[in-house]
Amino acid sequence: MMGNLLHVYAAQCHIFAEQYGGLQFQVTPDDRTEDVINSADMDSETYRHSYCRAHNWSLGLDAGLRKQSAFRKEVFSPYEDTIYVFDQDMPNVQSLPLDFFQFFKNLQYVKLQGFYKLKEIPEGASNCIRLKMLSIKNSGLESLPADLFLAPHLCRLHCSGLPVKSLPTAMSTRCQVTELVLSWMLLSSVPKELGQLIQLKYLDLSGNPLVTLPMELKELTKLKTLLLSGIPWLVTEGHTNGVSTEEYMEFLKANPSLTHIVGEEKLVSMFHECDHNKNQRLDGSEAVSLNTHIFWQVPRLGSSCISDTEYGGIPPVVFLMSSLEVLHLNFQALTAVPVHMCRLQNLRELSVSNNPLLESVPGALGHLPNLRSIRLTSNPSLRTPPHEVVSRGFASIKAYLKRLAGGFTECRRTKLMLVGLGGAGKTSLLRALMSNDKKTAGTKGEDITNGIDILPWTIKSEEGIEVTYNTWDFAGQTLYYNTHQFFLSKRAVYLLLWSTRQGFEHAGLEFWLSSIASHAPKTPIFVVGTHCDQVPKADIPMSDLQERFKQIAGFHFVSSIEGKGIKELERDLLRVTLEQKNMGEKVPQVWLNMEKKILAARLNNSILPWTMIQEFGMEVGIYDEKDIREAVQFLHELGTVQYFDNEFLRKQVVINPQWIVDVMSCVVSVKNSPIQDHQGRFLHKYIPEIWASYPRELHEWLLRLTEEFDLTFPLPEDKVNIVPCLLPQEVPKELTWPAPDLSKNIKETKLVYKFTYLPAGLFNRAQVRLFQLSDGRLIWKRGSLLKKNKHRALISQTSDFELQVKVQGPRPENVIFLIHEIFESLIKESFHGVVYEFLVPCPDCVLKEGTLDPSMFEGSLVTRAKELKAPFLQCRKYFHTISMAQLYQVMPSDGTSDFDAHLQNSLIVMQQLTSDLSTDLAIIYSSLDMADDNDSQRLNPERVKRDLEASGLSW
Repeated sequence: MMGNLLHVYAAQCHIFAEQYGGLQFQVTPDDRTEDVINSADMDSETYRHSYCRAHNWSLGLDAGLRKQSAFRKEVFSPYEDTIYVFDQDMPNVQSLPLDFFQFFKNLQYVKLQGFYKLKEIPEGASNCIRLKMLSIKNSGLESLPADLFLAPHLCRLHCSGLPVKSLPTAMSTRCQVTELVLSWMLLSSVPKELGQLIQLKYLDLSGNPLVTLPMELKELTKLKTLLLSGIPWLVTEGHTNGVSTEEYMEFLKANPSLTHIVGEEKLVSMFHECDHNKNQRLDGSEAVSLNTHIFWQVPRLGSSCISDTEYGGIPPVVFLMSSLEVLHLNFQALTAVPVHMCRLQNLRELSVSNNPLLESVPGALGHLPNLRSIRLTSNPSLRTPPHEVVSRGFASIKAYLKRLAGGFTECRRTKLMLVGLGGAGKTSLLRALMSNDKKTAGTKGEDITNGIDILPWTIKSEEGIEVTYNTWDFAGQTLYYNTHQFFLSKRAVYLLLWSTRQGFEHAGLEFWLSSIASHAPKTPIFVVGTHCDQVPKADIPMSDLQERFKQIAGFHFVSSIEGKGIKELERDLLRVTLEQKNMGEKVPQVWLNMEKKILAARLNNSILPWTMIQEFGMEVGIYDEKDIREAVQFLHELGTVQYFDNEFLRKQVVINPQWIVDVMSCVVSVKNSPIQDHQGRFLHKYIPEIWASYPRELHEWLLRLTEEFDLTFPLPEDKVNIVPCLLPQEVPKELTWPAPDLSKNIKETKLVYKFTYLPAGLFNRAQVRLFQLSDGRLIWKRGSLLKKNKHRALISQTSDFELQVKVQGPRPENVIFLIHEIFESLIKESFHGVVYEFLVPCPDCVLKEGTLDPSMFEGSLVTRAKELKAPFLQCRKYFHTISMAQLYQVMPSDGTSDFDAHLQNSLIVMQQLTSDLSTDLAIIYSSLDMADDNDSQRLNPERVKRDLEASGLSW
């Protein structure tokens, strides 16, 4: 009787396994085999109690099997014939049975992952006639079975994260594989036999140290996707505080191919060699040095043929794969994308990011009919298209390339910015440089520069190379510094002038060097001492300045009156200019033709309506409005025009940059104006007086322009704009800042910013960005009182190097985080080179001691403590022990790493809010029963609501 029962049970298990193993409603053994592949990764946990033990094991649902060190076939008997899916993770197993594929002869889906001790897989896959999908990932395999590609019906083969150096060569044109992944292995070459897999549509060879591909792959006529990205180096985007040792080790763990090729010991040694200040963290320049080592240590496409001008390092066979739609070539050593790429007429997506040697992409690529995506990010040597075009995305890149294909000119143009204190001789030097004899008679008091003067200057090198400068002569008066910052450009060379008569100590060099470094941290600067005819031996600490400001390209001493040193300065200036990466970039000829029309119009106009710009575009052959905008945007970056792409300001284009400088100078001027008379309040009734020389119909546009430049902000209730840089220095007498009252749930916290150098205008621009929280009543040049819901915030510049934010209210940290976001975004947008530290208060100083002057923790210290998994930090004033969880509640978020901590904190706050609610009150009534306030017999529901709110019982 027991035998009969077992027979029935076995039969039921067989039927059930067939039904829930992916072969639902099976009629014949080959029916619905695709469902096995598609459903093998389904949530089998739902059915784990319905499967027999053998099928639980085959699907990896039994944790006990994972712990075993040997693979035992007997645990699957007698159901091996009904096992269609094998999905296992067995880190301790060192070998599989030699007859694995014969034993499980009906397998259709096999997934082996995490077999770290397994060195090889037995042959036999070619005998699995039903095998459709085979995936081997993150295992210790050093070789693949010889008959792997001979399984007759295998359509998807994934091998990834394996230390395999070569592929089996037994392949056949009868192979049905359409999707082949051979990624993150150690393949230094691909066998020519791979060209026999003629059904291939998807091929992933990413993360291998390949240097070329065999020409036989041209037979893959059905191939649509080819992924050929190389082994990555350390990507530092998003690491604002550098890369720590722990983050680097995580990077190595995530890239085992790199570790296998270079060796973990050597990679760790390279980190420490590049960590010059030995702080266990790589900053920007140190990380670049490390990446340079990694780049050359690993074989890559192009690395063995850097001088390949025809193909740019891309294997020639790629250009014969006419069906390709997706091509990835990231993290390689390519020098160019050749014109051969245009043979791929079906190409939809091209990704060539992180190629540090890549210099150009052909214009003809813009005419590929199906192209929808080009990724060219993180290519520092790229000249064509320019970085400004790349940063605006695919539409801009394609528009640029299309126009480039119609003809181009190699452009050598840049800005020459002359800065320094008033009276340093900037205007005289410029006149001397532009004169034939390199001398000038000098300037008189009435010639003082007001704002910025802009002039063109073209010179030729000894080799006949022509360079055109747009020279910008900046006024030296302190009042203008707030407007100068808007025009300090990255596409420029700077001449920083100082008068040797005044001496280095009074020249303000550190201010200007720091200012340029904060706005344009990589542009070259010449430090030029003037009046050397009067002070022949001026003293200046050149070595110290060069050490602190790496941008300094040289020191010169000149006399504009006698012409001393002018030719030498011009020669060095030309040499350094021609070394800039944007020199020689290719600019579409039609864009330059359009520029000529704009320059011609500049003789009689300084600003043109957008409709006129469109006409210019159409006259030179640019008919699409999007393409016209791309041309104008590029001319904006060259400095030819000023264009603002927002809904209101885009109606006009400033074609004379000098004009916009003059507009700003009317607002911020050394001369008396109604704005100064009203202590920084720009009353709209004075607009006709301020801009008297400008058409009345432009006045509103000009006002909005000052807002776009963060120079002014409007008060919502009044017809007045505030100009923060013209506000009084004194703190308003009406300002009060009461002590926090915990009995009314009014708490206080603060945030302090300490700058190595605080750029002029940064704080005033932050005041503008925060104007929605201000009523404009309590605001002065170095501070603002803000209000948000039930909170009060006081932002102030407490010194030339420090800003402070204090907030009072029920949840002051929320407002602190909001203000911090504003400061961070402003710095990232306009002051990239600024070095600063923010400090957060010790929570226990505030809550336990009740002090308004708590101990402050540097943000970098808290971050470092977190990286080192320190459980707490100690307060340096009252010596509390503060848990890291407490500190992270008061730390502004610094990306996704802090997301969990802030989410947990928010959930706690929500729970507290819920617990504080006494009762939820709902008043439900019919509108037909609505009573007047004067009705003594019936209650008015709205009146009840108002009374409850007035009494403070509801809100």
